[in-house]
Amino acid sequence: MSLFTITPATHLYGLRHFFYGLVAVGIGLALTGLYTIPVGFILLGMAPYYGPGLYMHAEYYLRNRHTTIAAFEDRLEVTQHGATVAS
Repeated sequence: MSLFTITPATHLYGLRHFFYGLVAVGIGLALTGLYTIPVGFILLGMAPYYGPGLYMHAEYYLRNRHTTIAAFEDRLEVTQHGATVAS
């Protein structure tokens, strides 16, 4: 199995990291009592949680940016780099 295999649990992992980021911001706001923390610091604190998801999306885009899928009534046509792969 490769390092970045997408499984049915991949989206659950992303939601878990999103939830952890929100919890971290909530705890930080509650402990400091400040509600005027600059947005930049919040995003910087949440970057470790969003980084893997952003990397996954960037890798998917770079791998499939030359792929098009056309839907017809009776078939799907997949084209990569100008060549029809499946129809």
